[in-house]
Amino acid sequence: CSGEQVCLDVDITPVNLDELGFLSFLLYPSPASTTLNIKAPSFGSAETTIQIRDASGRVVHSSSISSNTSIDVSHLARGAYLVKIISEGQYSSFQRVILH
Repeated sequence: CSGEQVCLDVDITPVNLDELGFLSFLLYPSPASTTLNIKAPSFGSAETTIQIRDASGRVVHSSSISSNTSIDVSHLARGAYLVKIISEGQYSSFQRVILH
């Protein structure tokens, strides 16, 4: 490259969802008002955490969970939230939930 041009060498490594460690889970009901249920395949002995984030990205709830858990969300304001499940500190998955 010469002049005002910028040249970059980029290595791209293709991955699939299995390599990313995607977690599958069911979140219901949506919309929810008092209780949010999480149903997932067994996490085994892995430590698993749920985070609920508001529209600004602030964590409004965080706790350890098992594969079938109910969480009290009655203290949260109405609106859209992002639920993140983290297993073994590295595998994660997101779902959106509406609270009313």
